[in-house]
Amino acid sequence: GDGGVLQADAGGIAMGLEFLRGAAAAPAPDSCMLVGFMAALSMADATPGGTRIELIFASNLAGECQGRDLADYARETLATVAARNVKRHRIHAVGLFPEEQSARQKFIENVAAISSGSSSNATACE
Repeated sequence: GDGGVLQADAGGIAMGLEFLRGAAAAPAPDSCMLVGFMAALSMADATPGGTRIELIFASNLAGECQGRDLADYARETLATVAARNVKRHRIHAVGLFPEEQSARQKFIENVAAISSGSSSNATACE
């Protein structure tokens, strides 16, 4: 949508699922997840009164962020997100890849672990 917060009602859930289907079907080849994490954390930090927000990170980890090595970029992303998440917003991470891919699944698990979130692998968004 428009970058706003989705409501957890039938319409919001339908919009979220449609977004996930589109992201899984046509990943951006130069997608940089760290940029997205920083934007999400900034938005979450802007909530009044120190409210902790639950964030959902869903990715197929196909983007290479402008050709960078995925393993190096993943390590940098985890370290930066852990240091930046001072309010301790929970990040729930969902892998969007068809079969178990251990390095990618480990990243998904680590994203959740650094924020006391949960992790899962949605092999299909049906």
